[in-house]
Amino acid sequence: MKGLSKTDGYTNTQVLIGNDDERKYPAADACAEYKADGHHDFYLPAAAELYQGWLNCPEVFAQDCYYWSSSQRSANFAFDMTFDDGSQVSHGKFYERRVRPVRRFFI
Repeated sequence: MKGLSKTDGYTNTQVLIGNDDERKYPAADACAEYKADGHHDFYLPAAAELYQGWLNCPEVFAQDCYYWSSSQRSANFAFDMTFDDGSQVSHGKFYERRVRPVRRFFI
């Protein structure tokens, strides 16, 4: 499956929600369906985008939890990140993790 980018969560999310197999990707679906403040262009961030969140605005993330990224390690594993120390590892997609819908803001 496509959607392996570590930097482009928007494209990853589009691939995951538009997959032609029978797999479901609830983390990607939840982020793509999220709406806030009149915006509906949210997506599941890629691993590098989560890292940028840890560098620039860690206070908006729970420090003691893992967050899924849209970056896959394999068909059954995806990268996630914890915000207490910024570590990224891959875990089986059957684990429950938090998600943080994000949207792009070009400057």
